[in-house]
Amino acid sequence: MAGRSSDAPTLPDGEVRGGHVLGGRYRLDEKLETYGEIALWAGWDETLSRSVSIYVVPPNHPSTDALLGAARRAAVAIDPRFLIVLDALPYGPSEPVTFVVCQNLAGVSLQELLQRGPLPGLDAAWVVAELASALVPMHEIGLGHGALDPTSVLVTTTGKVRISGFLIKAVLLGDRYTDPKSTENADVASLGRLLYAMSTGTWPQDLSSASSGTFGLPPARRTDDQLAPLTAYRPGLPPGLNAVCMQILQPRSDAAPLRTATAVAVALRRVLGTVDASQDLAARVASRVSGVEPEEPETGQSTNDVLAGVRPAQVTETATEVIDEPTSVAAVRPPTPVPGGPPGGPVIDGPKPGAEPPNPVAPPPPPPVRPIVDPGLPRAPRLGWATSRLPRWWPAAALVAGIVIITIVIALITKSCGSTPPPAPAASPQAVVVVSATDFDPQADGGDTHEHPEKLPFVIDGDPGTCWTTETYGTGYLPGTKPGVGLLLDFGAATSISTLTLTMYSTPVGMSVMVPKGDAAKTDTAPMTSVTDWSSVLDITVDATPQTLTLPDGTVSRFVLLYFTKLPPFPLQDGYTQAGVCEVTVTGNAVH
Repeated sequence: MAGRSSDAPTLPDGEVRGGHVLGGRYRLDEKLETYGEIALWAGWDETLSRSVSIYVVPPNHPSTDALLGAARRAAVAIDPRFLIVLDALPYGPSEPVTFVVCQNLAGVSLQELLQRGPLPGLDAAWVVAELASALVPMHEIGLGHGALDPTSVLVTTTGKVRISGFLIKAVLLGDRYTDPKSTENADVASLGRLLYAMSTGTWPQDLSSASSGTFGLPPARRTDDQLAPLTAYRPGLPPGLNAVCMQILQPRSDAAPLRTATAVAVALRRVLGTVDASQDLAARVASRVSGVEPEEPETGQSTNDVLAGVRPAQVTETATEVIDEPTSVAAVRPPTPVPGGPPGGPVIDGPKPGAEPPNPVAPPPPPPVRPIVDPGLPRAPRLGWATSRLPRWWPAAALVAGIVIITIVIALITKSCGSTPPPAPAASPQAVVVVSATDFDPQADGGDTHEHPEKLPFVIDGDPGTCWTTETYGTGYLPGTKPGVGLLLDFGAATSISTLTLTMYSTPVGMSVMVPKGDAAKTDTAPMTSVTDWSSVLDITVDATPQTLTLPDGTVSRFVLLYFTKLPPFPLQDGYTQAGVCEVTVTGNAVH
């Protein structure tokens, strides 16, 4: 069989070409990319009959040890969202080169998909959520990708997301990060840039990096070194998606940034709910491979509309076709039925040019008129009004009754036309994404501005077993010495809030649910100076967990402050108190 090791050409060490077989089984098919002297090949595993990717390193290359070490460490990445390392062999007596073999699947890179423009917001959020979820366990053991970009993300023909070059690509690009924390930070920043690129079709360059590549995309717009928000490009994108992306790339000072893959995955899953975008992505991959543009849904509903809660327009069964620009009178004339044919039968078009005129068809003769014969039977008596017996005032009474009836009808029509239609039913509350949680302990109120900020992600991580807690206070310190401490929730945009469900660390807790003073719906920056800048909409003692709080109708705000004024006893030491929140879920509706 052509291509096996027995048929491969004999070459000097360090030289390979298409058809060469390495390790007795891995055939080199096509060179895809080069990193200096190191080449990436598309290949074929002749033993297991599967497609593979092969990194080929010439003998005595300075990166050989680093690349083989990266391949050994990357072998622990067995999550199906990674294209895993399958084999690695060094240069030696039986091998002319060092090579690393990785899994390969049919699909296209994210860079190729973005050549046709940005993805719908749902697709972009789903892709990054998948990437972040795959990276979480790797970050926990001190490993990171280090070179995550549109060329490192593959979307398969079934719409699944796969990560290529884990650890290996960072070595090929110079192993830019020397410690796990730096690599994790770089991965999280890359997640934000990928989300930005997929949502806007532009690349948000890292101004602190010497690299100027934009992966074939135009550079993102900036004002005073600040990235334009996603909604500046596409106003229809959900505010929650924009808030997540910007909290990764350039977080606001009054909100907790998203610094871990866990926080990114949780925030995006709250935006997505249970949505899976793989079918939409599979269709996009198929259209990219075939070169055919994907058709839009007949309703015109996009995935952004799904996130925003827009319902598709209803199509009635009696809809009629509209011809915008008829090219001739014949294009809009009614169809000509076949003489004598059944209704709705075949249609006869006009004679074709140059054809003989058809012979005229005589219409069928009318049915014969039969004479009416009087059978001589007795006729039925005629019925009529005996007007001579009606009272003389009857015509006037009939006229008055008619006027009264007409007046009543006119009054009813006028009332119907002038009345206000009943209000549309209010939209049912939906799950609201909490973009960030921030501790609230202003110095002006006697605080020190810190209430365990490192635990704030636990409030919105979806795990009620992890909790944020306040510092411990002596009994009576709140509200005796200072009025209280708080937890600030940011929804990313003005929201009509219906309920808050709180899972508390311990109870009972005296608290107030507060919104900024003034027009809270238009407040875009949370007041952090003092609790006096906030107004209470609900004062309550939370004595159960979880407990759902129903807010007054019309509570609209981007920010909600949970302000604790009475703390429960600290469970580990008498005479001290402490409050804690393990999980917050919110329902409501976005304000458009």
